[in-house]
Amino acid sequence: MKIRIQKITLLILGVVASLIVNAQTIEVSATVAGVAQPIANGSVFNAASLGPVTLNLKDYLPLTVTIKNTSATDPLELEAVAGKYVVLSGTGASDFIINETGITSSTIAPKGSKTFTISLSSTATNGPNKTVSISIKSNSEGNSTDGVYAGSITYNLSGIPEPEIGVSATVAGITQEIDNGTVYNAASLGPITLNLSDYLPITITINNTSSTDPLILETIDGKYIGLSGTGASDFTIDETGISSSTIEPNGSKTFTITLSSVATNGSNKTVSMSIKSNSVGNSTAGMYVGSITYNLSNITTSITKASDIGLSLFPNPSKDGNMQVKANNVIVNKIVVSNIAGQTEEFTTTQFATSLKGLLLVKLYTDKGVVSEKIIIQE
Repeated sequence: MKIRIQKITLLILGVVASLIVNAQTIEVSATVAGVAQPIANGSVFNAASLGPVTLNLKDYLPLTVTIKNTSATDPLELEAVAGKYVVLSGTGASDFIINETGITSSTIAPKGSKTFTISLSSTATNGPNKTVSISIKSNSEGNSTDGVYAGSITYNLSGIPEPEIGVSATVAGITQEIDNGTVYNAASLGPITLNLSDYLPITITINNTSSTDPLILETIDGKYIGLSGTGASDFTIDETGISSSTIEPNGSKTFTITLSSVATNGSNKTVSMSIKSNSVGNSTAGMYVGSITYNLSNITTSITKASDIGLSLFPNPSKDGNMQVKANNVIVNKIVVSNIAGQTEEFTTTQFATSLKGLLLVKLYTDKGVVSEKIIIQE
């Protein structure tokens, strides 16, 4: 009887051992410089060196990382976190971009594997002994903690361009550097109060202060320069001086700011300029924002109704935005349409089509002055 009990116990232990061996277990490995390195849960793979040789990870990117299911019988089910199977964290997380196209589904069959790649991001920075952690959530019963695998890679990065943007404006013969997040006071020159309209157009210079690395400008909504703030509608930008997106080391490009047709008088007004680039200095995550305070005066702002000088707009309301101005002995030079959100469109003919919707204000610039009319474009 004792022998039979021992045999049953051994059999049960054998079954348990078999179940443990065959349970789905995640295994992650990365290959750098031809060396495949398994990365156990909670461990660190040193990709900064291969024996006595110091490596620059940038030379081996994109890096392919393999997720393997070591079980011979049970599938490994990956779980997405915020829509991603693989999550990067740590001080080096912003250096990389993950491409999960190799993970075609959440299931990795027994003894199967899937891959993802790690590439350099546009915000990567140089530095030695940096660390990035890789997290993968699954139903793994091994090489994980509560189903979460977390392994890390230490690495070096070098040779990444490190340009720095510099922006300056000249008003009344004085050039002022405008650092990221700062304000240039163009409303006064010492004790003298200035009217900015007397000095327009203003030339703004974008400098690349690096002596080695090019500065690459990025467009936002098709523009290199964005204006915001309470004074944004006062100005129009001419970017013709920015002939390309690249500013060579120690080089510069310029743009000009001129008065817009909807500018209004006022003191201590503010306009902010936004420029996005690969700058690693004088910017926040590549975005430079500098501001100018200013005064505007002597701008004709008297506006009467269009009907007062014999103008009418029709159809009103309009279903498709197509409008026509009927003029009796009045010359219409320009038409500016704006909505309550501050969006504007400008036209030079008395037949025009606006893309704006809702209740709109139409300003008509004529030989008899500026007049206005409200129209409705049905949505």
